Amino acid sequence: VPRLSQVMEAVGSILPRLDDVASTVGPRLDQFQKEIQALKARIDPLDRTHSILQPRLDALQREVTGLLPRVEALGREVTGLGPRVAGLGKEVAAVMPRVEAFDRELSGIL
Repeated sequence: VPRLSQVMEAVGSILPRLDDVASTVGPRLDQFQKEIQALKARIDPLDRTHSILQPRLDALQREVTGLLPRVEALGREVTGLGPRVAGLGKEVAAVMPRVEAFDRELSGIL
């Protein structure tokens, strides 16, 4: 059974190297696990905050969506007022010379 003894010898030479790798990797894994736990501790409150805020954000989104038709209607109404405002501006401009003349007349009397 010389082969078995050779295999045992090979395994015996590998074990110290595995121990060396384990002693190097082990602390790194521990540190990595601590970092993961620290991140999880930071994420958990954010997740809870998200859980609290999400229904409020959804309600706000529904409210804004409900307001859009009213805003669009108001926009059309304002757009429709444009020609009327322009017409009033022309009327005011047409009356201004008479207003200025009346103002001069009043100034002359007073």
